[in-house]
Parts: sequence; structure tokens; C-alpha cells
Amino acid sequence: MERAEVRAQILTCQRCPLHLLGNGPVPFRGNPHAELLVVGEAPGRWEDRQRKPFVGPSGSLLGRYLSQAGFENVAYANTVSCWPNRAQGTPTWPEVDACAKNLDDQIEYLKPERILLVGLTAVGAFYPNLRLEQVRGRWFTIKGIPTLTTYHPAAVLRDPGLGVMMAEDIRKALIGPTLTARDERDYSCVKCERPAEVWVSEGRDVTRGSGLGIGWCIRDLRGYRRKWRGAGGGAVQMRMEYSDG
Repeated sequence: MERAEVRAQILTCQRCPLHLLGNGPVPFRGNPHAELLVVGEAPGRWEDRQRKPFVGPSGSLLGRYLSQAGFENVAYANTVSCWPNRAQGTPTWPEVDACAKNLDDQIEYLKPERILLVGLTAVGAFYPNLRLEQVRGRWFTIKGIPTLTTYHPAAVLRDPGLGVMMAEDIRKALIGPTLTARDERDYSCVKCERPAEVWVSEGRDVTRGSGLGIGWCIRDLRGYRRKWRGAGGGAVQMRMEYSDG
């Protein structure tokens, strides 16, 4: 898809009621093949006003961290393209699912060198039912693109102590995945922390990986099942959801 097509698809999106709560969807900003694509949760008040992602206080803070690390060419997008302008500001999973095609097409168009997911909502769009601590600072792939997770900058604004760990993650994102320096943390099961083979999930299935990925031990991998999860507007996405049964 061309840039204009992707932006038009997002700007005219009515797959869920969120487009009624603000000034409308907020598309990505940045150029294709950027060094890094940052994927956040959803636009906020400032983003809704300017119709650009990451232009408010959180975006300013994240921009400083990225600049200090040495990133120069960064693109930005969100898991959900509209501002959840309500008391409960976190997008619901049906809203995340309804916007999944928009996010997929933005990633497909931008084709960044690396992706940085900030916050649990962005992680949950691809890997549901995990805690941020289980995946923070770990390499895996989305659409074959090396991907890293860190805290959302809004969380750092609330708790500045998290900034040290965010800076560490962003420096790691700049260096990129190195298969020669094997950090044991990157190759242990995220559920039980035992040594594990590395598996890579694209959010729709689980396949063997070879160097990048979230590690799952066989016992815990069997606890995951493929499940269809429906959303409003006819959007349906396959997700990996944990089951004890």
C-alpha cells in the first residue's frame, strides 16, 4: 500500500466507537525504513488535537530518551488510532482487535529496521496475557522485524525511577539483537524462568525461532492454545491465550 492509502484507511476508520470520542483517528508519522518504529497505546489529548502520535508530554519525554541514545530517524504509531476520551482511558481488547488491521498495515508500509513497543497494551496486541516485566528488554519479532519492549513514557512520568530501565532498553534497541552476546534472561521461559528453547510468535501462531524470541518451556508452551477472538465491526484476529485446561 502507498502512504496515502494507509493514511486514508486510518482517517476514515469506523470499526469501533472510539472514532466518535475525539477528533478522529490519528495516523502514523515518520518515513518508511526508519531506524525505529515506536508503537504506543493510543493517542492522548495532545495527539488528538494535532492529529499526530507522540506529541504530548509522554512523546516529548520519549523523544529526549531516543535522542540521547542516538536515534535520529524514528517513526511513531499506536495500537489504537483514536483517543479513548473517557474515564477509563485504556483501550478495551475488542477495540485493540478492531484496530489490528490499521496497525498491521502501518507496520507493513513503514518496514522499520526495529520496533519498540511501549507499554502493556502494545505488547498485548501481539502477546496477550503477559506482564510487562516478563517481556521488558527481551528481543522477539513482529512480521520478521526485531522487536523490543519497554515501559510507556507516561509510566515514567508518574514514576521517574523507571527512566533508568527505559534508557537501558532504548540503548539496547539502538545496538540491536546480537546473537553472539547471549544474555540468559533472553533465553529462559517467561513463565517459569527455566532454560528454554526460543520460540517466536507472530500473534497468530507459534513457530520455532532461531535466535530471536520469547522463550517458552515445553510445559508452558502446551498451556497456550489458538483461539479466535472476535471484535465489533466484523474484525476477527487469532491470538494466543493462556489456558490451564
